[in-house]
Amino acid sequence: MVPHSHTDLGWVKTVDEYYSGNDINGQHASVHNVLDTIIEELDKNPERKFCYAEVGFLQFWYQRQKPEIRNLVKKFIKNGQLEIINGGWVANDEATPNFDDIINNMMKGHEWIEKTFGVKPTIGWDIDTFGHSAANTRIYSELGFEAMFFSRMEGYEKHVRVQEQNKGMNFLWRPDKDHFGNQHQIMTVVFSIDYCHPAGFLVGAGYEADDPFVSDESLSTYNAKDKAVDLINWA
Repeated sequence: MVPHSHTDLGWVKTVDEYYSGNDINGQHASVHNVLDTIIEELDKNPERKFCYAEVGFLQFWYQRQKPEIRNLVKKFIKNGQLEIINGGWVANDEATPNFDDIINNMMKGHEWIEKTFGVKPTIGWDIDTFGHSAANTRIYSELGFEAMFFSRMEGYEKHVRVQEQNKGMNFLWRPDKDHFGNQHQIMTVVFSIDYCHPAGFLVGAGYEADDPFVSDESLSTYNAKDKAVDLINWA
């Protein structure tokens, strides 16, 4: 299980509305609450981990934090509890931008990460990009990424790849050779159920939410054991 971010820098709301949580009719989303609670929960248990991808929001939030919170973030990045993945200013589209737009987006995010935390992302993360390009894949490979993960894929191809005998959801993607004749490649992983949750496990998302885990055995609504078994069986 990989706890991870999915924070759009603009989609159906403005960047400020996403950050502050305003306009709940547009979408239930409050990025500062996401980041606040990530740090709170990582601090409670050193075995907890989280992956964060969208650097634009991370910088926006980080600059507004007190020194003690900034120090916690640096601590969690150093000890591996908090990993910055992808590292672009945004999770860029792959269809309409030119390659230099993608490079500039990654450069802006990676420069800030290295300057602030002294680390470099090693994983590409495009869980909600609508379509994937060989140009983007080659850029990720040349960035030195070890692997890339995404979820959206054309329906029929995904149906074929997900079949047990094909085992095609993990593969080496080899885009076109560069003008020096070098063949680049990157380990690629496609999620079988997009970036979503198993049935019955949508927690904390307003009116759409499923029943939460209830671990108090004195309550008639206690369900933690059954839910744990369901999750293990699904995995």
